[in-house]
Amino acid sequence: MIQLVGYYTLRDFNRNNDSGILRIDNVSNGINEAKRQLGNLVYSASVNELSQRDKDVLVAIASFDSKEVAISDLKEKLQVTGQYLQQYKTRLVEDGLIESTRHGLIKISIPYLKEYILENNKRLDKIEEFQV
Repeated sequence: MIQLVGYYTLRDFNRNNDSGILRIDNVSNGINEAKRQLGNLVYSASVNELSQRDKDVLVAIASFDSKEVAISDLKEKLQVTGQYLQQYKTRLVEDGLIESTRHGLIKISIPYLKEYILENNKRLDKIEEFQV
């Protein structure tokens, strides 16, 4: 990620800077482009390999405002039982996309993945079709 930030910051500096001085907007643009590329190159591959129901669970987790999500809140949002949700939770943990933080709480484990999911949720979000 650091290499991407440096690359895109320098690219923005070379394209949009006549003063010869690195500006904060060059760095900000570099960070934003690095996050976008990280999503396109890394996160999209990981998420696209998931089943639609795994994606539904991941989108639902990302949709909560808090960093940690209570399993009970997730069950309610998806309108499923704990046993049913457990199979998807287990797969997402095995894939390294989420982790248990404390008893009954989970979170997305990869930096910026939540942001990627929220920015791409129209393509990923099929929660209304989630059926038990």
